[in-house]
Amino acid sequence: MEEIRSWAFSVCAAAVCGAVLNMILPEGSAQKTYKAVFCVFFLCVLVSPLSEFEIPDFDSIAESIESIKDESADKNKFSESSVSVIEKAILSDTEAVLDENGILPKDISIKINISENGGIDINKFVLTLGYIDDPTALKEKIYQKTGIMPEIIISEEN
Repeated sequence: MEEIRSWAFSVCAAAVCGAVLNMILPEGSAQKTYKAVFCVFFLCVLVSPLSEFEIPDFDSIAESIESIKDESADKNKFSESSVSVIEKAILSDTEAVLDENGILPKDISIKINISENGGIDINKFVLTLGYIDDPTALKEKIYQKTGIMPEIIISEEN
């Protein structure tokens, strides 16, 4: 607060001195030269507080950018580990439903992507099974357990 008062006093003192000198000087080219010099001086007094600000060096800016990159890398690692956990949970829940119904899967395929905004999208959930009587009922049981409707492919090949 003291700095602001000091600056305001400097501006007022410069304005008063300029006004007094303007009244004392005679009319003519000397007064025009004085006015130009005084305007430059007064402008310097007005912007003098700006000279006290420190301009950040480029090294600190580069460090800030690197820390932002590190944070985004940590978010990507978190998203990738989340995808792994989700995939394992879907797989174990699906296998539990299949075991309850006495069905051995030939293949369980799950494809999960991380979107650009950090969301996790399940793009593919396919079960390849041997012959079963009612694939629709099995789909519903898996959906109730996992929250995801699988695609079931019946393959009679061994």
